[in-house]
Amino acid sequence: MFKKIHSLEPDTVTQYYVNKIGVSRKKKATINRINGNLLNDATLYKTLATTKNLHLIKSKMSTLNENEGKVLSLLYESHLKDSGVRSFIFKQSLVCVGCQKNYATNRSTLDHFLPSSIFPNFYVLPWNLVPTCGDCNRKKNDVEPKKREKTYHTHTLIL
Repeated sequence: MFKKIHSLEPDTVTQYYVNKIGVSRKKKATINRINGNLLNDATLYKTLATTKNLHLIKSKMSTLNENEGKVLSLLYESHLKDSGVRSFIFKQSLVCVGCQKNYATNRSTLDHFLPSSIFPNFYVLPWNLVPTCGDCNRKKNDVEPKKREKTYHTHTLIL
């Protein structure tokens, strides 16, 4: 599952948003300003996830101000479908990563593995998006990974 997710490199995704018609100059400037931090955070995410240390990310990632988080949220919400990320993920698997049931529809949800309310840096990071059924998405809610926990997401980042 998700063996091709690395073809959606973080820089490609952020540049998609920057080049999208209809995105204001102010939002584009915000993305360009924080892009380096987002790319560093993506590398950190991948490293910590593959070593089962994703629980350490909160203390190591860059900080965003409230406006920067809102810009990422808005771009994610308004342009995810157009970007192709959603369909790309659902083409790879229609199995919920939580309960492992085949729900066989791309109308199910994409969940931010690291909750977007706590980790806005990863709103648009494709590696942080996993398909889930509605029940598992609601059950997980805003739960962060625990120390050295083997998560259903960890295996997706091993190349």
